[in-house]
Amino acid sequence: MKAVSIGALNLDIIHQVPHIVQPGETLTSTSRTVLAGGKGLNQAVALRRAGLDVMMAGRIGRDGNTLVQYLESAGIDTSLVTIADGVTGYAVIQVEPQGENSIILHPGENRNLTDHDINQMINALEPTDAAFFQNEINRVPEIIDRAKKKGTTIILNPSPFDETISQINLRNVDYLFVNRLEGAALTNKSDPMEITHAILHMAPNIKVIVTLGHLGALYADSHETHAVTALDVDVKDSTGAGDTFLGYFMAEVLSTKQPLAKQPLEALQFASAASALAISREGAAQAIPTRAEVAHLQERGAHLQGQGVARF
Repeated sequence: MKAVSIGALNLDIIHQVPHIVQPGETLTSTSRTVLAGGKGLNQAVALRRAGLDVMMAGRIGRDGNTLVQYLESAGIDTSLVTIADGVTGYAVIQVEPQGENSIILHPGENRNLTDHDINQMINALEPTDAAFFQNEINRVPEIIDRAKKKGTTIILNPSPFDETISQINLRNVDYLFVNRLEGAALTNKSDPMEITHAILHMAPNIKVIVTLGHLGALYADSHETHAVTALDVDVKDSTGAGDTFLGYFMAEVLSTKQPLAKQPLEALQFASAASALAISREGAAQAIPTRAEVAHLQERGAHLQGQGVARF
C-alpha cells in the first residue's frame, strides 16, 4: 500500500508581521522566509513522517526544483511530479505573534494539470492505495471519480473551499476532513455534530473528521462518534496544522493492526499530538514532526492539558 498525494506544491513566502494587514494598510514585516509548501506537499510530508510509503503527484515550474529536492530528501517518490515551463504555485503567508495566519495563493502550474498528467497519476494507482486530494489543483472531481474506479481509498480535504467542491460526488469519498468553516460551507450548519450528521446524510458510508482548532477534533461515521480536546501548547505558527493532523490520522488508520473499533479515537489522539507539535514550530512542512517525536509527546500526555475526550 502506498499513499499518493495528488495536489499542490508551492513555494511559501512567509512574512512575520505584528498583525494581519488591514484594508488600506501598508505593513513592514519583521522577517521573510521562503519554504516548501502547498497542501499536497504538506500532506505528503506528514504521511511520510508518520511512517507510510508516499508518492507525490502534481505540477511545478522550473523555478520549483527545490521542491522536488525537498520531497526526495524526505524519502518521497516524485516520479509523478511534472516540471513545466510555467511558474510554480506560491503562497504569501502573514504570521502574527500569536501564530494566526492569513494566506494568499497563486496557483501557477498547480492549476495546469493536463490529460497526460492525470493519466499518469491514475495508471500509478492500485486498489490497495490511498489517494489524497485537496482543492488547489484543477480537475479534482474528475480525478477523484477515476481514482475511485480503480478501487483506491479516497481522502478529501476540500480546501480552499469554492464552487468546485459542489461538483464532487461525496459518495466516492471514503474520508472527508473539514474544519468548521469548510463544514459550514458544505452543509449550512455551524454546530460540529450537525455538520457531521448533514454530511453523513449526503454520503452514508463516508467517514467525517472535523478539526476545531484549539477545541480539538471530532470523528463520525454511520456507527460511531469520537471527539478529543487539543493539547495546550504555545502556538508559533498554525500554518500546516490541518495537513499534519490529516497525515497522522490517516497513517494510523491505514497502518494500524488494531480492531477497527479502536482506530478512530486513537488516531484522533495521535493526530492531535502531531498537530500540537507542528503549531509549536515555525513553518508548514518544516514544522511537521517525526513519528518518534509524536510518540514521545504522547508518553508525556498524561501531564499535559488537553489529553481528554471531548463532547461537542
